[in-house]
Amino acid sequence: MGALSAGGLLLPRAVAETQSGDAPTATAKRCISIFLCGGPSQPDLWDLKLDAPLGIRTEFSPIATAVPSLPFSELIPQVARHADKLAFIRSMTHTNVDHLTSTSFLLTGQPPPPDGKLRSDWPHIGAVLSR
Repeated sequence: MGALSAGGLLLPRAVAETQSGDAPTATAKRCISIFLCGGPSQPDLWDLKLDAPLGIRTEFSPIATAVPSLPFSELIPQVARHADKLAFIRSMTHTNVDHLTSTSFLLTGQPPPPDGKLRSDWPHIGAVLSR
């Protein structure tokens, strides 16, 4: 769910495709982006890293989801029932270890403004989708 907000990283490409006329026809009517600022970590929810050593993998038990071979944590059984309706983006990465600026990057798809002025910041993916 939180990974949906990572769609902002793909936004420049999507806009370019739309302008060039090469974009596929959209069928989705809605997109719910959930960003858990201060929420549980992703390895404790849906990226359990079951084969990783102690200290990296979750301490919670995996449960089955609506998608075979996609276990979720026991913490979110109601979400697990709807896993077939979610999009997970697992290829996103960055080198910024500062949570404040990396969060800005995640939610806008662009690095934060170098001058630190919010007036020159990029729009949040939710604002773009709403438009």
